[in-house]
Amino acid sequence: VLLVVPALTTEFFAGVYTGAARVAAEHGFGVVLYPSPEGIGPARDPFGSAAAALDGVIASSMAADALTAIRGDQLPLVMLDSDPEGSLGAATVNLDITDGVR
Repeated sequence: VLLVVPALTTEFFAGVYTGAARVAAEHGFGVVLYPSPEGIGPARDPFGSAAAALDGVIASSMAADALTAIRGDQLPLVMLDSDPEGSLGAATVNLDITDGVR
């Protein structure tokens, strides 16, 4: 599973990666962390063919259409902290920070 993040400048993504890697390992998968060189812009495919090398994509704080070069229409996509309206049919997981700090 490819975990695409806009940058590795905060500890937040370390926690996201740690959790994703733990759960993936429990199900026989591995997680590859990929900080998009374009930040939140369109992400380039880090493989010759992501569809041949990956089973799915998890992306954080990016627009779903920015991942077209990586996932095409073949790979399952889960968007973290993203607008469900603009997720192109991808599953979304959003943090409820307001209620979480109460």
